[in-house]
Amino acid sequence: MLYAYGVRTVVDLRTTEETLRLPCSFADDARFSYDHCNLEGDEPVPGYDLSQKKHPLAYSYSALLAARRSAIRAVFATLADGYQSPTVFFCAGGTDRTGMTAALILGLCGVTDNAIAEDYSLSAQGLVDRFLANGPPPWMPPDDLTSGRALATLARRDTMLDFLHRVRQDYGGVTSYLRCVGVSTEEIDQIRDCLIQ
Repeated sequence: MLYAYGVRTVVDLRTTEETLRLPCSFADDARFSYDHCNLEGDEPVPGYDLSQKKHPLAYSYSALLAARRSAIRAVFATLADGYQSPTVFFCAGGTDRTGMTAALILGLCGVTDNAIAEDYSLSAQGLVDRFLANGPPPWMPPDDLTSGRALATLARRDTMLDFLHRVRQDYGGVTSYLRCVGVSTEEIDQIRDCLIQ
């Protein structure tokens, strides 16, 4: 179905362990260009802890941006290289690494923070539906699903707004951050040309 839609490039943002535990079906399919861009890395990233309570989740997102610049550069190089055809990118859950990547892409294209945050928040219902169908992950108490607490705490709009504020505060905005990590003007233009009609 994805091939018929025109997808030719697949970007896997998962860790090496995640790809070994659940191999990607695109990896050995010659019809697709498959790139494993390990966004989180295989060693702990200082400050990146999705379960910690000391700082807001956006703090962890910002820590990943600071520590994994070469990986983010690789993601955007792949996006620019495949700019003439649709590209799929994903992680294990679809909220954190994928949400951050989507936010950077949308920000690069001039989408407002509020629209990006609203788009990000839609992931919460998708995760809840999946957890209801397949069971909650080990880190989630089962009553979080039945009580509605999961829907209220996953992929919150304020998390994404905080993250985008931090990108602006620390780097001057999304475009400045991407230039800082080595994404070229040509690559930025290619991605924008592909996505902005």
